[in-house]
Amino acid sequence: MLADCSARRWLKPVAAFAWLMCCYAGCGWLADSDRIVVATLDGVPIRRADINKVLRDMQPEERPNISTRGDLLRVLNTYIDDKVKAELAKRLESEGKIKVPREYAAQRFDAMYPKYKIAMEQGRTMDPPLSDPEIMYYEQERESRIDQLYLRIQGEAALAFEARKQAEEGGIQVSDAELQEEYDMQQDSLVNPETVEFDGIYFPTRQDGASALATGARERLRAGEQVAVLATEYAMAGTGFPLRAPIRKDPSAMAKFGPFWEKAEGARTGDVIGPIFIRGWGGAQTDAQGQVTEVQIPDSFLVCKITRVEDQSPMSFEQAKPVLMPGMLYAKMVEKLRTEHGVEVYEKNLPDPAAYGSSGPKSIFDQKI
Repeated sequence: MLADCSARRWLKPVAAFAWLMCCYAGCGWLADSDRIVVATLDGVPIRRADINKVLRDMQPEERPNISTRGDLLRVLNTYIDDKVKAELAKRLESEGKIKVPREYAAQRFDAMYPKYKIAMEQGRTMDPPLSDPEIMYYEQERESRIDQLYLRIQGEAALAFEARKQAEEGGIQVSDAELQEEYDMQQDSLVNPETVEFDGIYFPTRQDGASALATGARERLRAGEQVAVLATEYAMAGTGFPLRAPIRKDPSAMAKFGPFWEKAEGARTGDVIGPIFIRGWGGAQTDAQGQVTEVQIPDSFLVCKITRVEDQSPMSFEQAKPVLMPGMLYAKMVEKLRTEHGVEVYEKNLPDPAAYGSSGPKSIFDQKI
């Protein structure tokens, strides 16, 4: 009986020690797992831990949902591509071949994420007001994220420059057969967007009564007066100015032309539309010597008469070629850079995507502890 108790007392610390050893072994296993190499770039290994850091450092709205190994592979490839583009940008900028103003990145960031600028400029007057440390956080976070966006924009500019150069010199080429194959795959989505041309008059909003002037012009046009005659009258008075242009219904330009298309949707030749508030538009102006220059149109109300309408139509192969070419040259240039940097990807070494959660949070890094 005594011997049995003594044995139990001896076994307890052994069991505890064994349990601790298992825990330490488990931690070591996790650490070793994070060190598994998933790719190499210029002979330098990229490990699972690097991919986790990339995901962890992303903003919640930027972080992809990880549900398959393909999702992780896209994260890895984007990480590699960003690195090779950054190296190219660094070289081309040092050679004076590209120059991207940081202000451009700041403008793009503020358009994408206005809350930072709003917090900085209006934080103290909000209800409730932001504290000085909170405003400082927004300032620092904004600058950090602008820096990240700036590097990406630089990389894209460098890649576009190099792709054009390589295409002109024959370093990369896209054959008609490759274009045809891409056209066949994308044919259903390749369309000529709806386009309208108009003849109109814009009334800058900085003047008093701009909206009333535009409304009056619309009624006179609908009554049958000619755009050219009215435009001359308003231009001589300095209150309105002529504008003639074609507008394509390009999804990427809807931030600028969306208000126009709200009025022009379904319009036919001869219809008068407006007033439409326009902002950020530019126009061509011809001087006395016949030189055409681009001018910035101030915030204005536009009234116009539709002179031509082209409905959306499928693109022919010849029409699609200049649309497809830039993207295909881009892909070939990326592939060439990856080859030059000796990129190798070991897809089988990627971690189990189940570890990142299949529902709820976008990844394990969004889970609250």
